[in-house]
Amino acid sequence: FLESINTANMFTNIFSRPLRRASLTQILPSNSVRSFYATKTELPPLVTGEWLQTQLDRANVKVVDGSFHLPSANRDAAKEFSQQRIPGATFFDVNEIRDKKSKFPRMMPSAQDFEVAMSQIGVTNTDIIVVYDCAGIYSSPRVWYMLKSMGAQNVAVLNGGFPLWKKEGRPIEEGPMTGTYQTEKKAFSAKFNARSFANFRDINRMIIGVDSEQATIVDARSMKRFKGEIDEGPGKKAGHIPTSVSLCYTNVLTSDGLQMKSVGELKQVFDEKN
Repeated sequence: FLESINTANMFTNIFSRPLRRASLTQILPSNSVRSFYATKTELPPLVTGEWLQTQLDRANVKVVDGSFHLPSANRDAAKEFSQQRIPGATFFDVNEIRDKKSKFPRMMPSAQDFEVAMSQIGVTNTDIIVVYDCAGIYSSPRVWYMLKSMGAQNVAVLNGGFPLWKKEGRPIEEGPMTGTYQTEKKAFSAKFNARSFANFRDINRMIIGVDSEQATIVDARSMKRFKGEIDEGPGKKAGHIPTSVSLCYTNVLTSDGLQMKSVGELKQVFDEKN
């Protein structure tokens, strides 16, 4: 599924066209791209609530709430987590785990800062980590991608997130938190894979036509934002990156917005953009 880069669900990501995947080497070396996704893991990218519930008592299974809200939502994800969560979960604060020296919002932190943040919330790179959010599938893919890019091998997103978890009548923890941050901390050892991200130079090369046939820039925001019909706020230009194509993140989700579409449906969505 789509991985966010700079914001929770409004992001631009690079993916190769299925029939041209090997030719990405001139922009992002294919061996690096493939190794990022081919990391040996005990988990698929998505897991069900039924499976997770059977794993909650395992010491090496860490459940992470990666919920995030845009300022316009007027909601506090950390406060909501403190009130209600999956039993034993810890909280990944997207607003805090970022590069605080950057003038851009929610950029990737350094490996050192990421290590400190993960160690503080009781997560190690060898744990089996399941990320969820309070919207279904919204900001959890971003946290999944951040963890993967920093060397965590066993990471998955809870399909349906907290809404489906509650809808299915699964256990909920309220009141005092019992998560791993209450126990002795263990160090997270980060190994940042810089090639899991495209920088401004990579994007500019594609915009001006260098290797333009080898990769596609995808804008996963809404069509209105893609067309520049929404005011992005002071100092921000409306519209989209030149040469990019629109594929709103909602197109890869089921009609209720909670789960990923089936493999067949996803293939059809991406084929239509190829």
